[in-house]
Amino acid sequence: WWLRQIMNRIENGQGTQDDIDKLVDICDNILGRSFCALGDAATSPITSAVKYFREEFEAGMHTPAHELFPPEHSVLFPVQTKESSGMVSA
Repeated sequence: WWLRQIMNRIENGQGTQDDIDKLVDICDNILGRSFCALGDAATSPITSAVKYFREEFEAGMHTPAHELFPPEHSVLFPVQTKESSGMVSA
């Protein structure tokens, strides 16, 4: 729950430097201490993302994700219009 709340704040451009450090700290406390393997599995993507893309997390402290990474510029997930999807009514 805490991880989700912190990630939402960062995604909305309302995160703080403490939030990024807190993400890593929470993950470190879950890793290897959970009764279920899902605990470890939940932390690995977050710690890797912060390790390799910390600048993006820091940018999220003041700019919402949809402004930093506009969906319409995505190469992996192009925005489909009705025309390009073939859903245009005749």
